[in-house]
Amino acid sequence: MQMNWLDILREQVEEAGSIQAVANQLGYSRPAISLALKENYPGGTDRLAAKVVATFCDRVLCPHSKENLSQGECTYLRTRPLPQSDVSELRHWYACRNCPNNPDKTGMKPC
Repeated sequence: MQMNWLDILREQVEEAGSIQAVANQLGYSRPAISLALKENYPGGTDRLAAKVVATFCDRVLCPHSKENLSQGECTYLRTRPLPQSDVSELRHWYACRNCPNNPDKTGMKPC
């Protein structure tokens, strides 16, 4: 069974024994993490979700390819230059721009 980012966050808080310890690891405030755990976080949670996955997971499920990728592979795919000779790679590149796992999400939409 695949865990979502919120399950991972809850597990990390349980292991660490405090919300503050996990907040420090993520670079977020304790109240922000507390609100996220209560599913009452104001605004979008995409960046927080990406930070949780990047900090506490060594592999991530790619929503586009449906493959488990290492963090390094994911980083390479989302930061590479625009592919110009392969349509499937171009689609993947665009998908990375809007991926919930992308901490640098730019919100670009395919043409």
